Amino acid sequence: MSRVKAEALRGIMQHVATPVTLVTSSMEGRPFGMVAGSFASVSLMPPLVSFNVRHASKMHEVLTATTRFAVHLLREDQADLARHFATPYTDGWEPFLGIDYQMKEAHLPVLEETAAVLYCTQYATYDAGDHVIVVGEVTEIHAGPYHVPLLYYAGAYHGIGQAIRSPKRKGRLPVGIKHHYALRPVAE
Repeated sequence: MSRVKAEALRGIMQHVATPVTLVTSSMEGRPFGMVAGSFASVSLMPPLVSFNVRHASKMHEVLTATTRFAVHLLREDQADLARHFATPYTDGWEPFLGIDYQMKEAHLPVLEETAAVLYCTQYATYDAGDHVIVVGEVTEIHAGPYHVPLLYYAGAYHGIGQAIRSPKRKGRLPVGIKHHYALRPVAE
């Protein structure tokens, strides 16, 4: 039994910047979506990604009933969209009211103006405390022109700021790395 309190873990994890993604799916013809700050690449062969969903959420029920979902990578100028979908609603489809989206293949609700959309088929799920880790196999990617990603850090949304050079490398970065960036707050 862990002696670490939830508040202590939450507090320390606020010091880890995470990408902000919007996961969408549908159930009984209705769109559902949630903000997932736990998004990660898992494998390249096969192409797998993961995110976490609370057992008690409507999205958990939706993802249990379907095997298809879309992961939208949000741009730094989409903090309002993230806040909109992160607001607790009585039913998971309500955030779509007044939002431009299209129902795509496999009845997936897709927002067209995000940095990228990963179409996924559920690969595996793992119970993990009060959450489920959902692993999806990426079957298709739709990416627009590059945009600065939206990140969540220290309880707020951020973009990426100015490049930071490593003093140990005298301005040179490791092979394959083009830039180091500092976080900067996104305007409220």
